[in-house]
Amino acid sequence: MSSEQLKEGDLVQLKSGGPVMTVVNPGGFSGWPVCNWFEGSAVKSGSFPPAALRRVPEGAGAGDSAFGAAGAE
Repeated sequence: MSSEQLKEGDLVQLKSGGPVMTVVNPGGFSGWPVCNWFEGSAVKSGSFPPAALRRVPEGAGAGDSAFGAAGAE
């Protein structure tokens, strides 16, 4: 996936698994999209290489951190 394919508000997840994240800045830092997610009640933020992300179907969100276990694409 390239950062050009992402837009603000898209839901993504690392291909290796983890929490569902919201894209907040598709261009991000050096072309890596900036994403936010919740860890409990704390908002976390990180920038990830586009090739490590995959889009999550609409309707998936918090509580779906197990969505698409590693290797399931």
